[in-house]
Amino acid sequence: MTGRIGSFQAHEASFRSVRLVACKLGLLNLRNASLLDVEIVDCRIDELDLTHAKVRRIRFENTQVNRIELQHAALQDVDLRGATITSVDAVTNLRGTTFAPWQIADLAPLMAREVGIRIED
Repeated sequence: MTGRIGSFQAHEASFRSVRLVACKLGLLNLRNASLLDVEIVDCRIDELDLTHAKVRRIRFENTQVNRIELQHAALQDVDLRGATITSVDAVTNLRGTTFAPWQIADLAPLMAREVGIRIED
């Protein structure tokens, strides 16, 4: 699938073996969705809502994600190394993901704030 979509509402949907390529999405609402073997390539996503989603084997490549919401998400084999991520809600739900070292450095202040760590000079 390619294109520009302001809001893609896929609440409680089930996706298996799907590939999104060159999409611009304002909101990708996948709350309570089930995702298996999904690939997101060359996309720009303003907001990705995975609240309560069950996500297994998803991979991002050359994709910008401004905000990811992960409250109560169950993630397994989620490869975020190809994503540039600006903000993550519910950092503690990142279990089951893979990041590149540079991404962890960029997200460290968000992660620290969520677990109550203060960073000062």
